[in-house]
Amino acid sequence: MAKVIATTDDGFIVRLCFGHTKPPSRAYFKIHESGAVDELEFEQVRQYGERPWR
Repeated sequence: MAKVIATTDDGFIVRLCFGHTKPPSRAYFKIHESGAVDELEFEQVRQYGERPWR
């Protein structure tokens, strides 16, 4: 399952949940308007309100 968690001036920040564990694994990506994709670390997406699993 993917969800756009933030919109920036040059693209989107997306959270991708995957796997069959509870809670599922998460990966974060920045998708630029040019089509380029960068993988982000959790610390980079904290500013958008993401919190760790408890």
